[in-house]
Amino acid sequence: MTATTKSYKVFKKTPLAKPEDELTKSLKHYMLYRDTLQKAVRYTKEESRIQNLIQYWREVAQKASTYIYNEQSTKFARMGGFKHWQTEQWLQQQESERDRILETYHDLQMETKHLDPDCQGEIMTEFQEQYGLDEDGEFVEDLGDVVPVFSDDFQMRDLYRILGLDYDLVFD
Repeated sequence: MTATTKSYKVFKKTPLAKPEDELTKSLKHYMLYRDTLQKAVRYTKEESRIQNLIQYWREVAQKASTYIYNEQSTKFARMGGFKHWQTEQWLQQQESERDRILETYHDLQMETKHLDPDCQGEIMTEFQEQYGLDEDGEFVEDLGDVVPVFSDDFQMRDLYRILGLDYDLVFD
């Protein structure tokens, strides 16, 4: 049995191939441009229909928002008011942040153990000053001393902020 080798012809671009590529590229560009123009014409013809649909879905969203707002208002009233809920949320957020800071503080203590005591002391003092900790790693300020003043006035805009939605999109 003899070994046969296949030879493949390498096609070189002919001098005509480059202009053809450019023409194909231009043709695709103008076809895309034409399609865009056709869509624009179609949308301008259907503008009143589109505006009616936008208005319809805004009304639906407003009705749903009103229902959710009423339910949430009732829940806030049962739990002591919107101000009480905001205070609880703020305290939970601050407590979570404090836990993260304390965890970082203890991690920093472990990582700087191998350093000389003066350098470790400098690093720990700087961290304590930056985050309001004393020498024992405890917070200097009590959270009850720094609670901001919240309003008990619950509005639809507050509901949208809580839900992470765009108020202006629905109530424009």
